[in-house]
Amino acid sequence: MTCLVGASITRLLSVLFSTYLILWIQSFPGLSQDEQSKNIYFNMMIISVVISSIVLPVLGRYIDNCSAIKLVPWAFLMRAGCMVLFYFVKQPDSVFAYTVCVLIIVFTILESNLVDTIFAKSVNKSTRGILFGL
Repeated sequence: MTCLVGASITRLLSVLFSTYLILWIQSFPGLSQDEQSKNIYFNMMIISVVISSIVLPVLGRYIDNCSAIKLVPWAFLMRAGCMVLFYFVKQPDSVFAYTVCVLIIVFTILESNLVDTIFAKSVNKSTRGILFGL
């Protein structure tokens, strides 16, 4: 049951973050135009996809060899540290904002993958198939 709740929360975090990221970008006075806000958001997402496609397979290999239960707190702490840095972002189109937002996305994906790994290894096959939609 704990794994199910953890998996649901990590999936919800990525949806909420992307929604609130758009709202945050649009809240700046000079960036209220839809086109500028969309460009910043899309650039952040593209950079996140590129970095995730490079970093996550390497980390996935490491996760398979280590205990995911031990790595979840580290992924959470890294994401929490990025959230603290987010407080210091003054402009959404700055390099610092891009770096912080991309790291938040990458660490959220990593944390989600770790929780899914724990979930996949601890739940029996039929329940896992139902909950993963397979």
